[in-house]
Amino acid sequence: MTLQGVLGGNHDEEIDNTLHQYQVSTDRWWSALYRIIEGLAAMGRLSSAQYQPLEQQENEEGSDQWEASEIQ
Repeated sequence: MTLQGVLGGNHDEEIDNTLHQYQVSTDRWWSALYRIIEGLAAMGRLSSAQYQPLEQQENEEGSDQWEASEIQ
């Protein structure tokens, strides 16, 4: 089962049977799925906007910061 298959309606009968088994309304399930997809999209946008390779971060911050810091 893939997201594309679910959104394309390929698994409607299986989804409806499972929702009926657990007594979950179809509207509630689609709403929850939509929120999950929106959350994943937001996380993707945030991660691509803030992504920097690890080596670049170390060069900007200085690799000796770990050695200079003290444990309190």
